[in-house]
Amino acid sequence: MKKLFVIPLVLVVISALIFGGCAKPEPGPGPSTEPLRIGSIESRTGWGGVYLTDGADLKFAYADYVNARGGIDGRPIEIVEYDDESEAELGYLYASKLIEQDKVLAITGPVWTDICLATIEATRYSGCPHIYEGPNTPPPEVYEPGSNIYATDLPSGRYFMATVKYLKEKLGAKTLAVLATTGETGEEDLGWIKDAVAELGGIEIVIEERIDPAAIDATPQLTRIKATNPDALHLGGAGNIIGPMMKGYQMLGMDMPVAGGTGFITREASVLIAGFEPEILILPALRPHVAGFDVLPAGHPLIELSDTMWDVWSEKYGESRGTKGDILLSWIAWEMDTMDLVCEAIRQASPLPEDIQAAREAIDYALENKIIGFEQRLGRRTITPTDHIGLGVTEDVIFLTIKDGQIRALED
Repeated sequence: MKKLFVIPLVLVVISALIFGGCAKPEPGPGPSTEPLRIGSIESRTGWGGVYLTDGADLKFAYADYVNARGGIDGRPIEIVEYDDESEAELGYLYASKLIEQDKVLAITGPVWTDICLATIEATRYSGCPHIYEGPNTPPPEVYEPGSNIYATDLPSGRYFMATVKYLKEKLGAKTLAVLATTGETGEEDLGWIKDAVAELGGIEIVIEERIDPAAIDATPQLTRIKATNPDALHLGGAGNIIGPMMKGYQMLGMDMPVAGGTGFITREASVLIAGFEPEILILPALRPHVAGFDVLPAGHPLIELSDTMWDVWSEKYGESRGTKGDILLSWIAWEMDTMDLVCEAIRQASPLPEDIQAAREAIDYALENKIIGFEQRLGRRTITPTDHIGLGVTEDVIFLTIKDGQIRALED
């Protein structure tokens, strides 16, 4: 151990007088310019890779965009990415590597449910903020104070809660018929509709019908539905089946309000049901996609947010993968909101401590306590210690409809 020598103040003063003054102190280290390392776990290959390349690439475009404008607190962003190959085991291993070896400040991703849960196993006690991106059913950690696990979006059930609530509270429906496709998408939608009915109360499902998503005739199912005389009809599923559904609806002279899921609000759907639209058709849009349909009023915050997203994307990739409209209707908004969220937390926590664990804790504290009314493409976000998502279940849902073959905003 080194000994500590204390020099009496009088000797310091005498020395200063003899040598004509004291030496100037050395300057301090100044603000750090080291890169802000953000981890990313993406499924670029494997069974899930076909869906996620653009979202993964968005993170690199985002870093370039921010860095070209000075970075955050003078520090550039660096993305450290691993491809989990759509395998949960690799997700776990890479999450551990990002924390222990790569020394990232935060981890973003993945999207698929089983891989998300595996990565959370690796990150939940690490103190490293982990923001996963998919609209999966949230694990308990998302609602635990002090947890370092966050989610970008709520489960897809928020959209069905919104439609059933609209039918019940705005249109006074008490009985509901459901026509859903067979297969995974229709089954999931049917489950969300049942959950919404059970939670809201005061409305009941009187008949459930299923239809092959490749069917060209829905009149048998709709005939049975008509016989029950429901107050409203809710569709489940996605894709072109909405064409036969609405043609059968009109052929049978049905007139009850119709609601659907997010899988039916597409440009193709507007063409398929042209001339067969119900008088009242309620379709919730995936919120980030609304700007792509060009139906928002001037000044709506989603317009500016979507324009910024296009600027970020096009500055790196231009129109090499599609027009602005194509990109706005893609899946990159979830990654855009994730990057906005983690970078806003870094801004709130800056200047960061030099110690990596202390820096992670500062960012985690900012996420849990300083994200208040943060406007994003998925909604206005306020994170609290007991809610690490911070979005309203139905408040941010935007309803669209189809009239005369055109997608339009639903007017109350």
